[in-house]
Amino acid sequence: MKAGGLDGVVWRNRALTLFDRVAVPVAVCDVYGMVVLANPAMAAECGTTPGRLRGRDVLELFRPQEEAQVERIAEALRLRHRSRYQVSVRWRAPDGAERYGELTADPVSEAVGETPSLLVMLRVEGERESPRPRPAQVTPVEGRVLA
Repeated sequence: MKAGGLDGVVWRNRALTLFDRVAVPVAVCDVYGMVVLANPAMAAECGTTPGRLRGRDVLELFRPQEEAQVERIAEALRLRHRSRYQVSVRWRAPDGAERYGELTADPVSEAVGETPSLLVMLRVEGERESPRPRPAQVTPVEGRVLA
């Protein structure tokens, strides 16, 4: 292996270590939104492990609040624009609460002409507690029968 190739491996390993340790939920997706790589913080938001997110559609995990936002991003990517794109989303947390926040997608690639991957970051803005199930209402007669 050439010395330059070894340096590339070292930097790749360092980048993956950093990716795994950063506290911000982050994923790398293909241009269609399929998760290629996710860090533990992103997996925790989905109640799973990073490996189980691979191949999942990020917009099924995090529901966009406005479909028009997603359509604008798809059009911009088709035109090879390289801006940062934000989408307001909601999702169900592992504890059942409904959370809301913002997904930010940055197109990234090694060369300008390549089809970019999307570096997707999640900012959690808040949550609504899940409604507690109300006890079933029974009539006095039903109550006596059940007792």
